[in-house]
Amino acid sequence: MALSVVPERKNRLIVLVPESQAGNLELAHKIFWMAIRDHCDVLYLALVDNDENSLSVSRAMATMKAMTTGDSLVVQTKLVQTAFWLKTLRALYQPGDRIVCHQEQSVKNSFLKTVPISTFLRDTLPIPITTISGFYNPQRIQVNQWMRSFIAWLGFLLILLGFTALEIRLDSLIPGVFGKVLLCIVLTIEIGVIWAWNLITD
Repeated sequence: MALSVVPERKNRLIVLVPESQAGNLELAHKIFWMAIRDHCDVLYLALVDNDENSLSVSRAMATMKAMTTGDSLVVQTKLVQTAFWLKTLRALYQPGDRIVCHQEQSVKNSFLKTVPISTFLRDTLPIPITTISGFYNPQRIQVNQWMRSFIAWLGFLLILLGFTALEIRLDSLIPGVFGKVLLCIVLTIEIGVIWAWNLITD
């Protein structure tokens, strides 16, 4: 009677990927060579900050998966809300796996206090951890977010001020029914411009 052979499970690199790093091909290249060197499969655990971004993050992770997959290398991806990353990691981890995280990654340890995620993991889970650096820059990402927010609010303010001044001017120059109709048209255009600006800056 022939005996079925169960293939030996390979150890995995479980890579914690911040949302902003989804689709980073340089990171995928780095993980590919780490996995080849250590004879490991790969599981990308993408941390999604905002549920609205899940689709775009999923597409970006599909690209990273394609860039990492090799003939003898099995690569998987999983999206998880950032708030539940530790619970998900506990459920996914198997003996022999190794966690890969960014040296610059941090996690809230208490109110208004953060610690490097590698330190947090070493104190929380007795599992092997490897840190990489040079790919993730949270300070630059935060500055970019603040700049986008500032530009968005500045644009809204300028639109409101500009259209308000125009409406006041029209109301004083063109009285009567025609003036009211013209104001309604300008108000409709204002709403359209605000909507378009919101799409651009979202």
